[in-house]
Amino acid sequence: MFIASVSSEPIDRRPPRAAGELGGRRFALLLVGAILLVLVCVLLLFRWGRGHAGEVLELAAIDDERVVTLREGLRPGFVRLSVEDREGHERWSELLFGVEPAIPPLVRGGRVFVRALEARGRRQTHAFDLESGELIWRGPALPIPGADPPRRARIALPGALVEIHGSGPVHLLGLSWEEGEALLEHTLADPEASLFALDALLLSLEEGRLRPLFPIAGPGWPAAAACVLEREALLLSAEGALSRLEPGAGAPEPLAQGLAVSPLVACGRRGARRLLLFGDPARGSVDRVLALEPDGEPAFELRLEPSAASSTASSTGPRRVSYAPRLPGRLPVFGPGGAVHLLDLDAGSAAICEASCGPLDGLLTVAELSFLSGPSGLHWISAPGAMSASGSLPFEGIVPLGRGADGPGRLWIAAGGRVHALRYERPSEDAPPQGASSGTESACLLSCL
Repeated sequence: MFIASVSSEPIDRRPPRAAGELGGRRFALLLVGAILLVLVCVLLLFRWGRGHAGEVLELAAIDDERVVTLREGLRPGFVRLSVEDREGHERWSELLFGVEPAIPPLVRGGRVFVRALEARGRRQTHAFDLESGELIWRGPALPIPGADPPRRARIALPGALVEIHGSGPVHLLGLSWEEGEALLEHTLADPEASLFALDALLLSLEEGRLRPLFPIAGPGWPAAAACVLEREALLLSAEGALSRLEPGAGAPEPLAQGLAVSPLVACGRRGARRLLLFGDPARGSVDRVLALEPDGEPAFELRLEPSAASSTASSTGPRRVSYAPRLPGRLPVFGPGGAVHLLDLDAGSAAICEASCGPLDGLLTVAELSFLSGPSGLHWISAPGAMSASGSLPFEGIVPLGRGADGPGRLWIAAGGRVHALRYERPSEDAPPQGASSGTESACLLSCL
């Protein structure tokens, strides 16, 4: 008897595979896996390069809660543009090939404007949406390779964003806010020319004249020095005559006669008086202060002597100086040798200062407060003859926000690779501003002998 058994397993009738075919499939799988691994590493590296661990190069305030930063990217030369909040959270970021140094972003009309560098070194303005980071437009590219940064990078007019390129010669490019098209292209013959914004008018001080350039152009008026104070331009002629020019006026109105002529660093108001600060605009140093009554009569004049031996004296290079139109009663300035002089604008006196915190090289005035910066950190004058320190972190940049007459304000500070928010109130003798910056609290005493 024969018994047949039937197996339920299927019979593979395909011919056996060659060893080379099996090796080829393994190789293909390994190749695909390697490609995927490389792509993941590239994405992670790109994301790391966009992370906000780089040093802060520049910053621009948006409001009390947000700030625009330019940070160093992971790869050399690359810069990351981002919007950050007070907790350090990044809202959005954009990686740029490069930016022009020492030119902060500009926030206006729901957009942020950045002076970027192309791969071939050409300068170009980029406009991004402030909420989403979307690129809205690119302005014309200027072939100015290796040009030194100008003393003033840009001027924001109601009708145009005027970008200032180079330092000799100086190229002006006026761009429309909406589309970025060129509205003004002009080259200043004088590399030492100064530019001012008077209401909607762009003015240029060059070759002994203050000329309107945009939106109208004209021959202008004689002037050896000039500055803009709120809604008036002050012109000082080579003969020592001071006059004021209001927006829309056809000619300046005389104010004073017989004044000594020298370059103007800044001008401001203290009460009803006009204050003229003379010195070296390129270095930010002041050697003479003239106070004028409303009718143009001199109230007092202070002459500051060089003092490089002071502990507050920094290097002789350019200093970061920004004066508010309304000057505080006790105003620190950098003298001819770099030392800090404390001016009493109400009493008309000045004194050279010594500081326990070492050299100081940055100055910002906001309402009745004055902020000084140096290698040891950011410090503010909170009482006559004394200073308080916000911390011992290195100072990298500071941006003020406006405030009402009696309300609080805020400063955005870049220090130690982080962005901090400093809130300040109206100052009093015993209540200095309270800061939100991190770091070790340290005293910085300022004595003016």
